[in-house]
Amino acid sequence: MKDIKVFKRYTENDRHNHIVHRDEDYEVYLFLQGDVTFGIDGRLYSLEPNDLLLISSCELHQVIVNSNRPYERIYLNFDKEYFRIFSDEEYRLEAPFNNEVGTARKNNKIDHQIVLKYGLDKMMEKMYELSQEGTPQSRVLRIAQMLEILVTINLASQESSLQEESAGGKTGSNEKIDDIIQYISKHLDERITLDDLVKRFYISKYYLCHEFRRITGVSCQEYIRYKKIQKARMMLLAGQPLGDVWFQLGFENYSTFYRAFKQISEVSPSEFIKRKGKS
Repeated sequence: MKDIKVFKRYTENDRHNHIVHRDEDYEVYLFLQGDVTFGIDGRLYSLEPNDLLLISSCELHQVIVNSNRPYERIYLNFDKEYFRIFSDEEYRLEAPFNNEVGTARKNNKIDHQIVLKYGLDKMMEKMYELSQEGTPQSRVLRIAQMLEILVTINLASQESSLQEESAGGKTGSNEKIDDIIQYISKHLDERITLDDLVKRFYISKYYLCHEFRRITGVSCQEYIRYKKIQKARMMLLAGQPLGDVWFQLGFENYSTFYRAFKQISEVSPSEFIKRKGKS
């Protein structure tokens, strides 16, 4: 099980948009101060101090810095093994990250009022303090603190889910683009083109391209390609034959699949299989 990575960052005059990226690990992000908008897989969140974000493995995300106000945050990255080892059928620690707490559309944010109520702000600060210690017992203490954070997130997410339903489930996204993202996620085994989306959702190609990039930080074609490769990685890890994977995901040929896979994963499909076989 990999060690937990904990970061506390403070920046001034950082008026630029951070690049759209993904992480193999899961992330818990506590916003402390600043003027930023956070985008996660097409959902936009305007943040207030002590808002908490839950980011699943491989979700595309980006920070949009809106002004020169000092920007401070604490965030931690952890491996999915924490879910596997410490969960069972009756109690699933990963539920809030996978939106299994009752909402139809995923909301990555837990409001600051709920965060303060459950003391998650103090737990994140404690985790950072532990990360700065070099004592032999500090790694064990970080694991214990991580488990307390995950359990508390489960409780806080249930309350957050109820509040979201009462408020109508708004996350600041464009509803039309949100519908398109939902459609893409459910049809990754098909060949999806811009023309198909334009016809299905009764919008212009200009509107689709402009709004999709504005909200997600990437083009619609890039997003589709990324999601297909993300699913391909999962299928390969599950042991499905490489020859079946690219065909099932609607790629025109293996060469197109190979180029997309290597660009996104930074290794070829066969090298990816070899590396995971050794881990």
